[in-house]
Amino acid sequence: MATPPPNPIAKSRIREAEPKDIDAIRTGMIASLSSDPTWRFRFINRDKYPEDLYKYSRLFIELMVSGKFPDYLTMIVEVEEDSTDI
Repeated sequence: MATPPPNPIAKSRIREAEPKDIDAIRTGMIASLSSDPTWRFRFINRDKYPEDLYKYSRLFIELMVSGKFPDYLTMIVEVEEDSTDI
């Protein structure tokens, strides 16, 4: 078997999400779920009414970040660009 290439190690940290992160979370959530069949079914009119998708996705994330739900904790992983070591 061939030896896999070394994995670069990036400097990162994990922290609790804050209100300043809401737009970035929303952007990542919509981009990462856009190819998911369940997401496409649930938000069938997302292309016709994108402003509604953005608005209600933001409201959902605001609730998750607010701390009002003790069973949920929204976390952020921050990775420094150009911080890889081989």
